[in-house]
Amino acid sequence: MKRMPLFFSVLAVLVLIVVAAVIALLPSPQAAVTAQQVQALYRITDSFVQQLDSKAPQLDRLFADAKNAGANSLLWDAPIQDKKLFGEVAKQTAKQNLGFVVALNTQTEPKEKDSLTKKYPISGFCGIDISDNELKIYPPQTEGLQQIVLPDESGAEFYSLWAQATPMIPVTAGTDGQNHIVLCQQLQSPPVIPQTTLTPSPVLSIGLPLPDQKTTAEQHFVAGMADPALPLLVNEQPVEVQKGGFWGVVVPLQEGENTIIATQEGQTASLIITRTKPKEGTWTPKDPVPDSSEALEAGQFIQITSPLASLLSNYEDDDTILQTVYQGAVAQVEESVEFTRGKKQTHAYRINSGWILAKDCKPLKETSSQQLTAANFRKEGRNSIFRFEGGTPLVAANRTEDSLSLFLSGAVLDGSLWTETGMAQTVTFEQKENGLILRFDFPQNALWGWSVDYADNAAEIILKATPELTENPTLPLEGITILLDAGHGLDDLGALGPMGADGPTEKDLNLGVALAAKQRLEQLGAIVLMSREEDVFYTLEERNRQLRQTKPDLFIALHHNSIPLTKNVNEVHGVECYYFYPSGKLLAQNLADTVSRFLQRDNRGEKYNYFYVTRSDICPAVLLEIGFTPNPAEYSSCADAEGIAKTAYAISKAVEDTLQGKKPQINEK
Repeated sequence: MKRMPLFFSVLAVLVLIVVAAVIALLPSPQAAVTAQQVQALYRITDSFVQQLDSKAPQLDRLFADAKNAGANSLLWDAPIQDKKLFGEVAKQTAKQNLGFVVALNTQTEPKEKDSLTKKYPISGFCGIDISDNELKIYPPQTEGLQQIVLPDESGAEFYSLWAQATPMIPVTAGTDGQNHIVLCQQLQSPPVIPQTTLTPSPVLSIGLPLPDQKTTAEQHFVAGMADPALPLLVNEQPVEVQKGGFWGVVVPLQEGENTIIATQEGQTASLIITRTKPKEGTWTPKDPVPDSSEALEAGQFIQITSPLASLLSNYEDDDTILQTVYQGAVAQVEESVEFTRGKKQTHAYRINSGWILAKDCKPLKETSSQQLTAANFRKEGRNSIFRFEGGTPLVAANRTEDSLSLFLSGAVLDGSLWTETGMAQTVTFEQKENGLILRFDFPQNALWGWSVDYADNAAEIILKATPELTENPTLPLEGITILLDAGHGLDDLGALGPMGADGPTEKDLNLGVALAAKQRLEQLGAIVLMSREEDVFYTLEERNRQLRQTKPDLFIALHHNSIPLTKNVNEVHGVECYYFYPSGKLLAQNLADTVSRFLQRDNRGEKYNYFYVTRSDICPAVLLEIGFTPNPAEYSSCADAEGIAKTAYAISKAVEDTLQGKKPQINEK
């Protein structure tokens, strides 16, 4: 009787050994990839799970898609209603040597974590939290899962987190069709965090208007900084403090000195605005003073002396610009008119294509026609360059989708044209009594831009072929040259925000966006040129000269908007983009659309205007107004790292869309 327990004990030990050996041969319940090894996840959505059963062939496709997308783990981002299905997916995932990460709602499913770990091969867990912008953020619950980010459809949120150096593990793709593997591949290098990042102070201050402000207006906008967690009073009236720590309010003004007092938890800031009476009495304009210009006879020649002159259809209206003409160009006068401009008596000269103001040119003594010879032709990248020698005729253009007709004022062709046509299909000419018509014909939309350069008694006609995106999805802009012009600089502060001159001003925001956009565009393969990369100042003439000399494929001047502080600035906000030549309209539309959508700002649309820096037709050239700096809410978004990063990403998306010929679906103004 005493041997039975021993027998059973030995038998039990043997059984345990056998069981242990069998277990050792069975697959481990642990995940093939541990939480510490997770690098990129492929998302399984609820809609996908509802169409799935444990024997469905979708699983094989799921694993293949995950691996093709560069993911080494699956992210189960769906309710766990069918435990059998969930277990089968987990087991098959482990056999595929993929990790299996489960998203749990931290508030409703905290207890499921332990039970799931015991039953299924799970690499790790992450909690779900829905942020204000409805981007799903997965805070860490397991060592090694620092943070998991589910990218939005555009990728802007995902990119902005990367640009701010936010620790994260990206979801590279999802079964709902979103795929961000290309974006992940572009983000291999560490980011350069935007340099104008704000660090708002809780110290109460008034930044706008500047001290010693005088006005005749009945009201004025006042703005500053405060603690957003505490109530704020301005002249004893409650004022909302925006999330970024900025506030702004319109205050009524009485005649004389008006003291504006802001108070918050024992802190006080004050400012005096003086309202003066409008000057009374009548103003009698003085007689216009003649300038040094003179009337010219028909047939006489003039030469453009201004770096950038306007060819006008109406010499009395600057808004009637037909085209920009450049320094050195020579034209033949057909008529001379005297008129009053401002406080001066001056002249305008009609040439074949329009009117030139006397202030932009000088008369030439010689009146003979310019004898031109077609000297040579050369190609430089996408540029076809046709050189004339023997003169510098003013060139007026008529451009269509498949042709470019150039009128060379007063020119006579001596000999024949070039034997090569470059990017053009044909090049022909027609001699007129008052000049030469040169015509280039192209395949439809093959011409991207054109320009003319003058030097050494010669003129070069430059034609730029339309650039195209590459077939490499990671470097779609490879070979594309983009010139970014950060407006203002040094003592030219530009528009001020609620911090006045004590915080980032427009010049700083412009440069911050330019540097961030350079980083993003270079990730896409673009060659990015900068008008400035530090706090220096260039004149408008110098900036336009850079555009003419570099001849990029795209030119974008970066600015931030302002508005008189006599209005309620809180009601003025949004993005707008300006162009001069029709070639810039699509880029302006796409920039206004993407920046407004990605930053959730109003789209004020594309607008025509003759800004100095956009007056070149060698490529689409635009001026982008990113937001209104005096508006406290918009300033906060414009000046922080997230806003700058998203703006840079939006600019790159607009560039891609423009090169593909895409138009925005909605273009509200």
